[in-house]
Amino acid sequence: MTSERTGASTSFDALGVRVRYLGEDRGYAGVASRAIAAGDVLVRVPRSKMLTAADARACPTVGAAARALSDHRVLVLKLLHENALNRASAFATWLATLTDFATLEDAHTLLWGRERREQCLPRGSPTLFQLESAETRCEADRAAVVDALAENAAGTAGGGDDPDAVARVLRGTDENV
Repeated sequence: MTSERTGASTSFDALGVRVRYLGEDRGYAGVASRAIAAGDVLVRVPRSKMLTAADARACPTVGAAARALSDHRVLVLKLLHENALNRASAFATWLATLTDFATLEDAHTLLWGRERREQCLPRGSPTLFQLESAETRCEADRAAVVDALAENAAGTAGGGDDPDAVARVLRGTDENV
């Protein structure tokens, strides 16, 4: 059954969820239509549509590198790999919904350059300190992922001496991987 006004499905009503149109710029959302009790199932996601650290570690392309990383770094690596596969990715439909980098760079304070941060956030601001700390952690994460890929590619894809090795490994186009 669909709503006459929005054309959205109303079949979630029995679950306590109603699909609501939020406007042209915000699209649709699932909203609670009753009190949600602990243990109520609101969303079901098929296992085949999940991107997990275990799957990344079993991936023939990035698995060896993934096994050297923490779970959150593994997920970043697998997401980068799937994104590099573009339309060949099993997750292409979902990846297409991600915000483009130019929009993120403008809107997300973590991606602002130091000059813009200092211009918008006063010196000594706890937010500025938190951003700088987060930036340091992100850089450590990036370095760990790149190092794991380079180690995995060493001897097969040129490792750290070959700037294209990481991209080839992520795309799964290196014949030696």
